[in-house]
Amino acid sequence: MGADVDRPSPLDGFPRGGVVAEDWSGVGAPLDLMSGAGVLGALAYVERELHAVVGGWALDADDSDTVLFDVLAQHHSWRSERLVDRLPQLRELPASVVVVSPGPATDDLLTALGALDVQGADRHHVQLAAWTAVAAGLLDAHEALLLRCTPVADAPLLRWLPLLVDSVRSDQAAATAAFSGTTADRSAIEDLDAGSVRFTR
Repeated sequence: MGADVDRPSPLDGFPRGGVVAEDWSGVGAPLDLMSGAGVLGALAYVERELHAVVGGWALDADDSDTVLFDVLAQHHSWRSERLVDRLPQLRELPASVVVVSPGPATDDLLTALGALDVQGADRHHVQLAAWTAVAAGLLDAHEALLLRCTPVADAPLLRWLPLLVDSVRSDQAAATAAFSGTTADRSAIEDLDAGSVRFTR
């Protein structure tokens, strides 16, 4: 994948209703309580949906690939749960309100990833390659949130987000090692990136 290819970002579509738009005026500006909850909820949603996609791949994989898919799926679930745990504990802000899709482009990407039409013996390596492209955007989103945290207001997040970032990065390395060097047809990945799935952030 060339450097000129847009990398997907799970935060497409923000700010949503209820998010304070002014807090997005600066790239590294701190987030207020509601805005931060919106970002956490979006990331938790994307992690949860990727757990479902990758877990589905594990059911159809060969033994050697099943283990990796299963590990990746479990890590998505773990990160989603940790993000939900970091949501503000307010009666007026139930998780069901903020753990939602960031926008239609995210929905389109997740659907396209889950429906990736790949045939042949190396199909699982192609799925892993596609997953790494999406995971790159996910990693960027986690790191962007980390940069907006402040030591006093976001102390719990500052304890957990580095662990989540390291988890995504480690999963990327494992997936890349698994598919690198294969000669599989990756046209499906090119279609995934060059089609209508584009993120604006």
